[in-house]
Amino acid sequence: MTNWSYGVKPVMSTARSTFHNLPEDKQARIIEAALAEFASKGYPQASLNAIVARAGIAKGSIYQYFPDKKGFFLYIFDFAIALVRRVLVQVKKETASGDFFHRLEKSLRAGVDFIRQHPQIYGLYLKILFDSQVPQREELLRAVRAYAADYLSSLVRQGVARGRAPGRSAGGDHHFYPGRPVGPVSPGSGDPGF
Repeated sequence: MTNWSYGVKPVMSTARSTFHNLPEDKQARIIEAALAEFASKGYPQASLNAIVARAGIAKGSIYQYFPDKKGFFLYIFDFAIALVRRVLVQVKKETASGDFFHRLEKSLRAGVDFIRQHPQIYGLYLKILFDSQVPQREELLRAVRAYAADYLSSLVRQGVARGRAPGRSAGGDHHFYPGRPVGPVSPGSGDPGF
């Protein structure tokens, strides 16, 4: 059992109150078992039987904690997003006095470290990204992209306000578009170069 699962609560929970009332170590066991199964098999092939066996709980218990497999999966997604947010909020706080490029570098390094420390969460993201049978797939991907764009945009806005970040220059030298690379703009194209 890992201690990273403690203290992370999804924003929009599909879990029933019976799950939230469990001791944190049991919640962590269930979350870890579900992450392992969903990350390795994806949503359609994931087995609730395998999850409950790994977590050491009765199968009927899972339906006391979550409405169904989809609700359980969505809870695990929300849990993963909440964990990523917690890490990035910490990086943002720790680098608050730095310039844009320092903050961006620290954020990217934190992302790589996160993937190394939590490969199952990254595996879950990849399953969502490449498996069209994932419930609410487009909505989940939009949520990930929106958070990334909001996070990067806030770094850019703060950097521009301090005069230390790429922005719209009169000469069109460099621009920053969240979700797209930073680079020179071709004359008249309006798009960043690669």
